[in-house]
Amino acid sequence: MTVTTNSNYDTKNALAYKTPVYAIELSDLIFSNGPAGGIDDGTGVDPGEDDLVLYYKFDESSGTTCDDYKESHDGTFTNGPGDDSQWVDGQINNCLKFDGTDDYVDTGHPYKTTFSSSFSISAWYNLDSGIAADQIVCGVQDSVGGSPTDRVIIDIDLGYLGVQYEANNVNVNWRHGEQTHGAGVTGWQHVVAVWDDSEGINQIYVYLNGSLITNVDGGSDGDLSSCTMSDYGKESGADVDLRVGGLLRYNGTTDYIDGYLDDFRIYNAVLTAQNVTWLYKYDGTA
Repeated sequence: MTVTTNSNYDTKNALAYKTPVYAIELSDLIFSNGPAGGIDDGTGVDPGEDDLVLYYKFDESSGTTCDDYKESHDGTFTNGPGDDSQWVDGQINNCLKFDGTDDYVDTGHPYKTTFSSSFSISAWYNLDSGIAADQIVCGVQDSVGGSPTDRVIIDIDLGYLGVQYEANNVNVNWRHGEQTHGAGVTGWQHVVAVWDDSEGINQIYVYLNGSLITNVDGGSDGDLSSCTMSDYGKESGADVDLRVGGLLRYNGTTDYIDGYLDDFRIYNAVLTAQNVTWLYKYDGTA
C-alpha cells in the first residue's frame, strides 16, 4: 500500500485535530466480492466458515469416523482395511487412502438443499492409477423409475478431470481437455468446482491448482442456463446420500477412487478466485 503525506492540504479547512492527512493509492488494494470479503494480500481471501456446510480434514489416525469440523455430519469410512492403514500422510497433515475397489466415505446426508442452489466443492486428490476410468472425488446420483434425475459428480476419467450436474433430467457435463493425471502427470492436485445459479450467470467454474480452467477446449463449457438448479431433488426426493471417494449410480453400479483425498469441503456459496487461492495455499495453520 502506498501512503504519502499531502503537504499541499489546506490546513485552514482541516479538522481541529492536528494530525497529518494521508493520500492512499487505492490501486494498491485488491478487494474481494466473495462471501468473506476482505483484502487479498497475495495469499488469497479466507472464505470463512459462515457458508461452510461440510468439512472433512481427514486428519484422523485411527478408526472409521471422519469428523465434520463444521456441522454434525460425521462421515463413515466404509469397507476399509480394518487396521487403520487408510490414515496416511497427506497434502495437509493426514489424509485418507482409498483402494479403488469398494471403500468410500458415507456422509449420511444427501445435501438436497445445498445442491438446489449455488454451491462450491473443494478437495485435494492424488491418484494411484492416473489413467483409470471413473475415479470419483465425490458423487451422488438419484433416479425415478430407473432413469437418472439428479446428480452431482466430480471425477477423473482416464486422467481427465470432469464435473457433472443434473436436476430433473436436465444434465450438464464438463470435461477438461488436458489430462490432470497420466502421461507423466502425477502428485497432489487441488480442485474447486463452483456451481453459480445467479441470474444472468448460470455457470459451472472449475479451478485446478488455483487456476480457472473451465474455458479449455473439450467437453461442455459448463453452461447451466438450461438446467434449473432449484429443481434438484424435486422429482426424486434426492434421498441418496453423498459419497466421498465413491459413487452409487442410479442403475446400482458403483465407482471408486484409487488414491488419496484430503481437506474436503462443501460451501453453500459461490467461492471467488481469491477464495480459491486461499484454499490452494492453505497449509493447515490458522
